[in-house]
Amino acid sequence: FYGDNAYLVVNNSATVEVVNRYTFEYIATVSDMIVNPRYIEFSDNKGYITNWGDPNDINDDYVAVLNLDTNLIETTIPVAEGPEKILLENGKLYVTHKGGYGYGNTISVIDAASQSVLNTITVADVPDGIVIDNGFLYVMCSGKASWTGEETLAKLFKINLSDSNDITTLNFSAEQHPNYLEFEDGTLYYILNNEVYTIDSTNFQLSENPSFSPVEDGVQILYGFEVHEGTIYIADAKDYTSNGEAFIYTLDGDLQHQFSVQIIPNAFYFNNLSRR
Repeated sequence: FYGDNAYLVVNNSATVEVVNRYTFEYIATVSDMIVNPRYIEFSDNKGYITNWGDPNDINDDYVAVLNLDTNLIETTIPVAEGPEKILLENGKLYVTHKGGYGYGNTISVIDAASQSVLNTITVADVPDGIVIDNGFLYVMCSGKASWTGEETLAKLFKINLSDSNDITTLNFSAEQHPNYLEFEDGTLYYILNNEVYTIDSTNFQLSENPSFSPVEDGVQILYGFEVHEGTIYIADAKDYTSNGEAFIYTLDGDLQHQFSVQIIPNAFYFNNLSRR
């Protein structure tokens, strides 16, 4: 969401659909210079869209810069393979490189004003979740899974944005591959083996035990995870062919609501005055 519009990033169709955020009335389709788009972030009436390009070509990945007045791509910013999630903080864009069809292990730092890459931060394999709070960038790296034949450790990074060399790293045990990362009131939330774990951002130590297990409430394939204004939202993809379900919890893990949705739910967006 940005202003009165919603921007729907449609990966397989290689478009960004622009609609009114309240009525979903169609406004425009952005397709020129959009190839395998993934995520979008906004700054100064521009949209920054991560694109894999051709997933078989490791050298054609980029961030496309969308003019929100004309709904045209103004330029592209070349980046490393497999750009995924993108966040804005103090005029800088932070892009995780999950790796596309390969395996990435970096964060690109882009200056929004000059639309150029300022720096690259090396993390661990498959950076999946990213949040920013109080001058720190937190990056969850899932590591390469065992089925790849070259399994690597998952790691969680706490990076000082005023000094990118000031990095604290937490290592997960072998064969553990967490994903997702959310932040709420000083607490980090992540998923490991379909269970919800928490970390105090100040003490910054891994939890030995989960906060709660959605599996006990019938969650089969946890495929979407958000924490928003004191509430946890979980999307269950079931078997990827049947209709899914949404589960809504308190921060303590008490199930409040459960309802059916359509096939393969994977994210939650909150259409109020604040952006997602």
